[in-house]
Amino acid sequence: MNRDLAFSSAIGSSDLIKCKNCSFRGPQMDYPLKVNGLDYVKTCCDCTKKAVEHNAKSRARKKEKEGTHALQLAKKPSSTKHSDALPWPTLARKLARARNGACDLDVFLDLDPSHPTADVAKTQNERAAALVMDIRRETSYSFNYQEKMQLAGQASSIEYYCAQRNGTQTKPKIYAEDPDFQRDRDYMSRFTCGGSLRITINDAEPLRPRVEIVHKNHHIPWVDISPSEGIKAYIIENKVLGPARLWKEIQRKWPETEMEEAQVYNHWGKASEAIGSWMGTR
Repeated sequence: MNRDLAFSSAIGSSDLIKCKNCSFRGPQMDYPLKVNGLDYVKTCCDCTKKAVEHNAKSRARKKEKEGTHALQLAKKPSSTKHSDALPWPTLARKLARARNGACDLDVFLDLDPSHPTADVAKTQNERAAALVMDIRRETSYSFNYQEKMQLAGQASSIEYYCAQRNGTQTKPKIYAEDPDFQRDRDYMSRFTCGGSLRITINDAEPLRPRVEIVHKNHHIPWVDISPSEGIKAYIIENKVLGPARLWKEIQRKWPETEMEEAQVYNHWGKASEAIGSWMGTR
């Protein structure tokens, strides 16, 4: 006879408890006790037994799998080479694709020995700066040096911030004390981009620098309006022309320059002062 029917003759249906996993119904005393012995589980004896056996087998399989994985790791020869390291052209393409959007990359590079960053004869700061210039060409963002942190062994981590990151600006200098002679200037636009770049260089692995770059959102790129070395030399050599004439000649010779007329006056003035100081010491 079905056990449900046997119990139903002696116990009211309201006193029967249905198993959570099957159709069995029975009094509370027919259910197994919990481990703490203070209450009953919600599954019948048969379902509880099956669950215990299933969990035991699952734990055994997991333990066996973990043991096999640990054995494989122990047999694997140690190597400092990063299997997921990217050659520079691959990273350059990734940076170019992220130029007009957010960027969050953390990669190891597999550099060509001819790359300046792989030249151990240079300082770590110089090698990192060479990589920063490459990244700037691909992203159009300029990064300013912040700090260098010495790590374990021969490794160092060098951090840079986006030049237009909000909060990095310095207090502008006032060159004229009289407000009537203070001129308004256009300052670099700032953005809440959170732009940061960290380059980790290990002299033990000069071809494997680590690059971590975060740039939360796109903004107008920084434009270098400083005069080139060629323009500076031209101003010094032709200072007798005067700033107005120099500005016209510079526009004609270097039509692509981003510098402004006020900068020509500034550099012309410095060149004239330098000559005057030199003449005064003779």
